[in-house]
Amino acid sequence: MSRLESGFIQPKKDWCDIDELVYHVIRRIEENKPAQRITVNINPGIPLFKLDKGMLEQVIYNVLNNAVLYTEPNCEIDVIAICHADLLQIIIEDDGKGFPANKIGQVFDKFYRLKHSTAGGTGLG
Repeated sequence: MSRLESGFIQPKKDWCDIDELVYHVIRRIEENKPAQRITVNINPGIPLFKLDKGMLEQVIYNVLNNAVLYTEPNCEIDVIAICHADLLQIIIEDDGKGFPANKIGQVFDKFYRLKHSTAGGTGLG
């Protein structure tokens, strides 16, 4: 994380098929047989995007894995990719309980974990 923040690691951008990337990550997640249902909504005509495929893949994996770890069984997790002109928006949402309202300001703090969290990890997801 510190190498990324310091600029030591630079994104290696290349053209990427978002549909292919998202389904690759979902296959990795589904190897662990999650109890949640993952649905995908990506327009079949979405263009290629120039980005760092490895970095984006890791981000999507971390967010999806957190959704699987922290939502109840039988929750639905949705992955949506939308193209706005030349910008890519990826939405990952679930119908679980969510983050407590009084802790929402800390949701993106590095290494922050809710008290009584049962799953492992570093808090960087």
